Amino acid sequence: MAIASYALVILLSIGMFNGVVDPFGRFGWVHIDGFNQLKPAFDRNPLMSKAFHSAVQNPDAVVIGTSRANQGYNPRNAAWQAVAEHPYNLGTPAADIYRMKRYFQHILAQSEVKQLILALDFRSFNAYDQSFSNNQIIDTGEQYLSVNEKGDFKPSYRVSQVMPSLFSKDALLASLYTLKNQSDTLNPTYLANGFKYREPQTFAPRRRFLNGAGRSVDVYLARPNRRREFSYSFVNEKTGYSTLEDYRQILQIAYENDIDVRIVINPSHAYLLEVIHAIDRWETFENWKRSLVALNLEVAETKNADPFPIWDFCTYHPLTTQSIPEKRKQWDQTPQLFWEITHFKPQLGDRVLQTIFKSSPQDAESQDFGIQLQPETMENHLQMVRDRRTEYVRTHPLEATQVKRRATRSLKKLRESERD
Repeated sequence: MAIASYALVILLSIGMFNGVVDPFGRFGWVHIDGFNQLKPAFDRNPLMSKAFHSAVQNPDAVVIGTSRANQGYNPRNAAWQAVAEHPYNLGTPAADIYRMKRYFQHILAQSEVKQLILALDFRSFNAYDQSFSNNQIIDTGEQYLSVNEKGDFKPSYRVSQVMPSLFSKDALLASLYTLKNQSDTLNPTYLANGFKYREPQTFAPRRRFLNGAGRSVDVYLARPNRRREFSYSFVNEKTGYSTLEDYRQILQIAYENDIDVRIVINPSHAYLLEVIHAIDRWETFENWKRSLVALNLEVAETKNADPFPIWDFCTYHPLTTQSIPEKRKQWDQTPQLFWEITHFKPQLGDRVLQTIFKSSPQDAESQDFGIQLQPETMENHLQMVRDRRTEYVRTHPLEATQVKRRATRSLKKLRESERD
């Protein structure tokens, strides 16, 4: 009996300890700088952590997107804080548009959200990508969400999520890790607003960007249902699943809940645009942008409302065409705006937020960064991007050639694997 009592006391003590430290932000009982304010254990399971922590934070504004949004848009940005009392970053790594919809439904059921930044990437709309819910290969985060796809609350949600957060070995190890790592100079960690902090004053050589160019080929040419061919499509012909339909549903939910939405096509370095061109996905890329605008207008008309504003930052611009030095000694100390080919740094994210909230840009270089898309000017905009690409290839011939070579080499390997 005594042994059982001691065991119960130990178990309850562990539960209380994990609840107070709260490594995944599940409870929100205590917030103390230097003790548990930072959440470095988030990265052990960011889908679970973001689902729990966002609900506790009770935000009135959120950004939803991929890891680019996760580490690119800091809610501490002055332009965003000027229009939202409690903004939160709800971006999650490798999010497809389905997961974005589901996390949007989750936070609406938990908080009085009045504003959404929908941060979109081309890769998130491939219906053959194996991370989608109809394929069940990569964790979509479904088990951490409080509502089903219809928006109805899951009756067992609270009980099923509390126990692992208090009494599991993983929770205890995460609590100890949290106590040991409460410095915001760590790289990386999570801030209390959901933003993934990384020390921005770092240098990345061209080799890292080119390696990313090779890896990106596989991202944009997913292997549908483990078959041998590779493809990109907004509709999975076998299942009928449509990524654009999930996008439509997000817009409909926002109108139904009277939410202010700002749609952002995230910036990427010109290297990534060159990859898309090299693997013959440029026409699909342009059709994706056309579809985003057309569906936004279509949904607005059905709701008898103005369409949500859409800004395109995924273009050729001085901020996205920075030349990447091959070696550190060639670096002129001008801050790099990208970690690598896909992920932009918060300095660039701040300029995006300034633009969409119509705050004054920091410098003249930012003046035409981000074009608001309109149906009547869409074709002119796409032609402008093509013209800027031509100029980029002319002024950066070596880098453009290196990216094309790396992308075509990766594409060749994929095609060879189809014949194996």
